[in-house]
Amino acid sequence: MVGGFNFVPPAKDLPPFQPGGEAIFNVVHGPDDDPSGFHCMPAGMPRQAFAPYPLEIVQTPGRFIILYEYEHFFRLIPTDGRPHAPNTDPTWMGDSVGKWEGDTLVVDTVAIQAHRNKWLDAAGHMHSDALHVTERYRVEDENTIAWQVTIDDPKVFTRPWTVNRKLSRRPGWALYEYICEENNREGLRGKYK
Repeated sequence: MVGGFNFVPPAKDLPPFQPGGEAIFNVVHGPDDDPSGFHCMPAGMPRQAFAPYPLEIVQTPGRFIILYEYEHFFRLIPTDGRPHAPNTDPTWMGDSVGKWEGDTLVVDTVAIQAHRNKWLDAAGHMHSDALHVTERYRVEDENTIAWQVTIDDPKVFTRPWTVNRKLSRRPGWALYEYICEENNREGLRGKYK
């Protein structure tokens, strides 16, 4: 079991924007506009992977599987080196394929839907339909996976940018049922007791 986390990129770590890219990235949102948390829309890639909920990684011959507690999403990633299917329709999680480079699994994800109700991260930044995500997973020890995520959106940024994190085994954790109800934060505020 590996623990997830929330992610907000520090502005100083972001590359310069393309002309017009900042307008896509910096769509102004209020705290009740979060499409995943407040309106139960899917988080999608890469935000799903950054959610602060447990996830489980399962490896089988020819396939890398990631089970997310948050929203019960999963990814079935072939690891046999196949290319992306041609003319893949965009989806919330995109189309992922993987290949091994030595002891590192490289997962390439394209066809990630750019939807008005989809945020790139927990801060509410948007992305374009050209988003390309490359992940690198490498086991450091029996309890740690080094995880590197490269975000490449040539319509928004002048160059790709990378986030490096550690995924830690949590032996006592389990994946639980996660149910999102529309406007679920309102109930927490006492409006629907």
